[in-house]
Amino acid sequence: MARERPHILRTHAVVLRSIDYGETSRIVTLYTEDRGRMAVMVRGARASKSRFGATLEPMSHIQAVIFCKPGRELQNLTETSQASAWRGIRRSLDKLETAWRIVEFTTALMHDEEAHEDVYNLLVLSLSALDAAHARSRNLWPFFQLRLVSELGFEPVFTRESVAALTGERGVLYLESGQIAEAVWGSSPDGSIGPDGSIGPSGAVREASRAALRAFAILCRAEVASVLNMQMDAALRHEVEALVTGYVTWHVESALPNRAEKVFAQIS
Repeated sequence: MARERPHILRTHAVVLRSIDYGETSRIVTLYTEDRGRMAVMVRGARASKSRFGATLEPMSHIQAVIFCKPGRELQNLTETSQASAWRGIRRSLDKLETAWRIVEFTTALMHDEEAHEDVYNLLVLSLSALDAAHARSRNLWPFFQLRLVSELGFEPVFTRESVAALTGERGVLYLESGQIAEAVWGSSPDGSIGPDGSIGPSGAVREASRAALRAFAILCRAEVASVLNMQMDAALRHEVEALVTGYVTWHVESALPNRAEKVFAQIS
């Protein structure tokens, strides 16, 4: 069996994380188009005349040249150039918070060296839309969460007909399947509703308003332009984000990060 040889990988990537290493280097986590998540060593990145400039900052969209050697834990990033500027993200605190949450969520849920082109495309689509958004940029955070877990096999299974059939003021979201239905009281083990809207002792069903459930459905299925057109007041936004958090937590709780949320809560 022939041994894999060292080779050069040229790929597009989004920078997820960048930490200092030694006196002049950095370890950078990329989400690449061809290899998925990769941690790379960037020697000389912090030198005064570094050729990398700002391309190693988180939320940067770059073209990367990586020297790959089989068996090595960290490959060497040798060259970068900017693919998309995304300057608008850094001009708004709301956009910056959303972007940090998106890259943190991606870092936590994806595994090293597992190529997933649809996830890469989702990441670029979401950050590009965030950069260009003139209003309602916060809609992209619940949108991204639902789309990423869907790519990982946890897509909600509701139908358009079930959403249209919501005639009452309230309905339910089944967290395990993502089904949406009319609220049928007494169908849970004890009929109780918790403070977060969960029904029964297992919390497997989340009760919510019809407006929140329809917004949840739009975030799951609509094009990004339609998502950015969604208008939600503070109360509805809170309810929708609670639904999304409930659904995502049910499926990937052990992987959920919260550092960005805590940091921006302190800033606010």
